[in-house]
Amino acid sequence: MHGRNTTSGIIEFRAIRIERRDCTINVLKRRDRIMVSFTVRLRFDPEDHEKVTDMLCHLTEASRKEPGASATFPTLLKATTRTVLIYEQYQDEAARDFHRNTPHFAQYAIGGLYQLMKDRQLENLTAVC
Repeated sequence: MHGRNTTSGIIEFRAIRIERRDCTINVLKRRDRIMVSFTVRLRFDPEDHEKVTDMLCHLTEASRKEPGASATFPTLLKATTRTVLIYEQYQDEAARDFHRNTPHFAQYAIGGLYQLMKDRQLENLTAVC
């Protein structure tokens, strides 16, 4: 596994292998921390659809530029466009915490989406295969 150059030097990555009866998991570890993945489901009133999608686009664009952010995918459920499902993945807990303390998270998530949502469900994920 290759490291990447940064202004402070090289960050080393190493891959670990977890054996299970039915499959093998290759988990990328960085500095002995496993990547953090989760989904967030948010439900909104239909009349807020345009505002919600606009805020999601702004939040996602800024979030994808953060250090340690591996993936951010906001989606609408086909069955009901009232529900947003966001898949997020970060290199470690520090990157996730950094995200939650950014000005764009405060503006678009806390100050925008959270004010309009009817309910929120967070699901932490563990890689299977």
